[in-house]
Amino acid sequence: MKKKIFIQLLLVAIIGINASVSCFATPTPVLIEKCRDIAKTNKVNQETILVCNQAIAENPNNTDGYYWRGLAYTLLGLHDLAIGDYTQVIKMQPLDSEAYNNRGANFRYKGQYALANNDVTKA
Repeated sequence: MKKKIFIQLLLVAIIGINASVSCFATPTPVLIEKCRDIAKTNKVNQETILVCNQAIAENPNNTDGYYWRGLAYTLLGLHDLAIGDYTQVIKMQPLDSEAYNNRGANFRYKGQYALANNDVTKA
């Protein structure tokens, strides 16, 4: 009898924990919107990167997370990381002219003018 009650309590606890986690989880579109809004204000900090990272972790096929994190990296002067994110966007959406323009700008910041011109031409 004690074993049965213990198992029932354990199940209730597990279900309660799972429900509370899902109640507090922020859906990906909200995270993307928050990441975008922060990036657009030019008040980018580590929180911006963390929000974008969370959005990407929840949906790695959503290019918006990579795009806005790339912008955040650009504004922080982390051009190699920005180039990586824009490259990911381009792999998933080869016709995204903004991603080419932004990646080209980061190449330009690094003095890689041939790569920058190549991306701007593709845009």
